Amino acid sequence: MRRSKKADLNMSIQAIVIIVLAMTLLGLGINFIRGQFGSLTETTSSVQEQIKQQILDDLRTGNKKLSFPASEVTMERSDATVIAIGVKNTGNQQLEFKIDMGCTQEGIDFLYQADKPYTLSTADAQVYPIRVTAPATTGTFLCSVTILEGESIYAEKDFFINVVG
Repeated sequence: MRRSKKADLNMSIQAIVIIVLAMTLLGLGINFIRGQFGSLTETTSSVQEQIKQQILDDLRTGNKKLSFPASEVTMERSDATVIAIGVKNTGNQQLEFKIDMGCTQEGIDFLYQADKPYTLSTADAQVYPIRVTAPATTGTFLCSVTILEGESIYAEKDFFINVVG
């Protein structure tokens, strides 16, 4: 069985056309996905800025010392997210404080500068990010954020972390 040279040439041209079309579609697909991730990043930054502004507005309009926007945080197993807390100095002198995060059960990790004292001027308010990593097990965990001024509690709030998965 012999194939003609014309048939071999047609098969080569078809292979080249298929490869060019495949590369073009791959390029278009990659650009589409890159565009989607770019807009997702912009949206995430915008939402984080809005949350920060909402926390600061909450502290300024009320006479609260501590603002935490949610009473429950839902996370996937072994997932990590960033939460924000706001602290306001309601006293008439500079406030030096530490943040203490904790849960009644083991397994949830908080990443923040626990050893570093923060300072706020009189009537000043600031938002602080805290990275939370969920455990590999599901369940609801009772946690608290405590603002310590020296050895005494300046402000405190309890919240739940619901791990699903």
